[in-house]
Amino acid sequence: FAAKRLYKMPDIGFAYLPMPQMIHMVSYMERQFFILRLNGLNMEHKFFTSRIEAFAQGFLKNELPEDWASLVQQPWEEEGIPWPIQTINCKLPNFRNDKLFRGSEFEWIYPPGKFITLEDIDIALEEALDGIFYDIDQFTEVGSVNVKDRIISTGVGRETIFRQ
Repeated sequence: FAAKRLYKMPDIGFAYLPMPQMIHMVSYMERQFFILRLNGLNMEHKFFTSRIEAFAQGFLKNELPEDWASLVQQPWEEEGIPWPIQTINCKLPNFRNDKLFRGSEFEWIYPPGKFITLEDIDIALEEALDGIFYDIDQFTEVGSVNVKDRIISTGVGRETIFRQ
């Protein structure tokens, strides 16, 4: 998205060809195990809320304000972000069931517990969208720790600010 608009690069995806056997094996795992393996390989099982580049934020706010409100602002400010243990144990709809599409039953069912909100971490939305790295893993029970105290860093790359 940003590669084409901001950096004038071709808008293409990438892939490892031939695909390493490990990635091939991981991609066929059930959702729960796929999340655990991928998160373990990328972030040592720590929780990370993704960054949205300033350019993409501006584009969404100006060009697609409804999407900005429903896909970015509302989840952070009203609904919250699920804890890793909630994400792993989430029940997804059976998308292979034809009756599902007629009934529009697309809700993901998360285990009980409060999601992480901006109020919990005492951070503005703009800073949260820079990316937040937490000392929370898939074994951390919902509400068992003060999320604000578990923030390792905000931002990514050269803009990383360490909190611990």
